[in-house]
Amino acid sequence: EAPMKTITRMEDEDKMMVLPPKDEVLPIKLQFHTVFKNRNLTKLEVCSGLGDWVTYHARKERRTNWVSVDIRYERVFQTWAKSKLSNLSNMLVIAADAHVLFDKYITPESLTEVYINFPEPPSNENNE
Repeated sequence: EAPMKTITRMEDEDKMMVLPPKDEVLPIKLQFHTVFKNRNLTKLEVCSGLGDWVTYHARKERRTNWVSVDIRYERVFQTWAKSKLSNLSNMLVIAADAHVLFDKYITPESLTEVYINFPEPPSNENNE
């Protein structure tokens, strides 16, 4: 088994990370103060969907680091695109299974708050 390595910085400024499936866990730990290169508070939204909520808050709270996590790649890309179009240097988008992310990759002290926002169920005129 490989020794655990800490990710200390992003290699580029794109602020998107794709983690492998749970059966291919990398020997790394994320420490967000080093990823963002600051000691600002870091807040994370689990299952960000299309990223409306998290990008709104990242725009509103520029001195807070925001992390968006979703397992579906098309949602991750939508959220990442919104963050890039809004020029959000305080936001990181991660494609990963949230359970695996918390279990294997995140150090608890690196997060200030975690949000799980439940979306409204899809509406359909035929449903009563």
